[in-house]
Amino acid sequence: MRIGTTPDHGGERQGDYLRGGTGGTVQQKPEGPGPVKFHAGRPEPPVKPAAAPGAAPGTPGARNDRHPIVRATPRPAYTLPPGFGAGGGKTTMLSKENGDSLLHQVNSARGNLGGINNRRLPGGVVSVHGDGAVTVSSRGRKYDVRQDGTLASYTARGATARFRPDGKLRNLHTGKLDIVRGPHDERRIFTVRPDDSVLVSTGPKSGYLQRKVVVKNITVIQRTYVVNNTVYTRSYTPYSYRGADLIVYRPAGYYEPDYYRWVGTGWGAPVRYSWGTGDPSYQYYRGYYVPADSYLSPSEWLADYLVRETLRAAYLERMQEQAREQEPDPSADDPMPPGTRDRIARQIQWQLARERRAATDPNRPSDVGTLQSLLNDTVRTFIVSTSLVVPTLDGGECGLTAGAVLRPNRVPEEEDQVAEMNVVSSRRADCPAQTVVTLTFEDLQEMDNKMRERLYAGLDALGRDPNGDLPAPPPAQLRNTGPEPGAADDNVLAMLKTQQSEADQAEDQVLNSAFAEDQSL
Repeated sequence: MRIGTTPDHGGERQGDYLRGGTGGTVQQKPEGPGPVKFHAGRPEPPVKPAAAPGAAPGTPGARNDRHPIVRATPRPAYTLPPGFGAGGGKTTMLSKENGDSLLHQVNSARGNLGGINNRRLPGGVVSVHGDGAVTVSSRGRKYDVRQDGTLASYTARGATARFRPDGKLRNLHTGKLDIVRGPHDERRIFTVRPDDSVLVSTGPKSGYLQRKVVVKNITVIQRTYVVNNTVYTRSYTPYSYRGADLIVYRPAGYYEPDYYRWVGTGWGAPVRYSWGTGDPSYQYYRGYYVPADSYLSPSEWLADYLVRETLRAAYLERMQEQAREQEPDPSADDPMPPGTRDRIARQIQWQLARERRAATDPNRPSDVGTLQSLLNDTVRTFIVSTSLVVPTLDGGECGLTAGAVLRPNRVPEEEDQVAEMNVVSSRRADCPAQTVVTLTFEDLQEMDNKMRERLYAGLDALGRDPNGDLPAPPPAQLRNTGPEPGAADDNVLAMLKTQQSEADQAEDQVLNSAFAEDQSL
């Protein structure tokens, strides 16, 4: 279920639909009868040896209590019969006697766990996999269990639910929709509709409808967004990268080339600017990020604009999530490291040069905003725009929330289906700085799409400058280019409300049926 030509996991994340994805959750074996639809094609991250306790933060296996990384290698809760679980990928069904004995051990261990991991697994046929994990099959239901006794996934009646080691739902796939949970229980819902349009909820009252439109023989992907009761459209161009179907943001038009050139140069002297401190998002994130009070160039100002708008959007979305897991105290966040703004400003200057070249000939094919241009070196910068749970190189996982900053760890090889990214800056409960994580190409494209969308909003704000503090730019008329986007789709908000209700029912049904006494469920 990929979005690009059809959409994501994770969308704004959009993980495997668009990135469609959840930014990548660790795929542990066993996790059910096959990959969840929106994770199709994602390989398991390579496992590297753990570092010794006390290693530097970001080193595989390093201890860091401020930024928890969940390790994928559990302490066994059971003893396998001799000759089983020796590796090699072989799956073997146990005899009833051996199966009952192993299941007894598992349920004894689960009695000391919490949440869904405290519930007893039903009797059934027990199979052991090559890595030592087990699967219990019971009357049409399948339970994949990690070696520490925690439930990895549950499958029944066409629905597959995957769980984090702490027992919280990670994602759910049914025949109708896909649900992805973020590091703090944020929920994204994806539905491919009969007309191949894709409906994505990013919060109880926010999301978008994505559909393909053809204008003057040009295929355009259009999204109708609903955010805080505001409806607007954005357009994207589909393309393919390393086998992934992606979509790249296309601005409504381009400015005169001189405007991009002006934004990329300096002002000659520091210019003071007041952002104001009354915005609740400013107060909420002040431990991690505080904008500067003066700037030497428009690109420096735009760097703060991009981060500020990313955090503002995340805050508005957070306020909608009533049932989400409580985040750590944001006032105790580690501040954004020095130099991060400069890195973002350099990325903006690089991007503006490419936008200026595209503006000189809008009809010429361009790779502006595509991963071909963004992942061909390790100096590009990505700002996380939505919460993700991502794999680390040593087989663990950790969370990333809006405002975290990433850069490529290496240029992807031709055969790679994910990208290695180095965490440059992150909040207190996120993956620690210098951690190397893997993300899908779809998630990275979504990040850059949002960054470019906000860049153009910032270019517009520079020209208007309601405070009157910034030097006046040259004339900046936005010239429309390419096919005009269609009208916004009606009733998207009503569709999102219905989708939220369906997701509630799907989650309740799968969680209630997994351990129901009636084994026919």
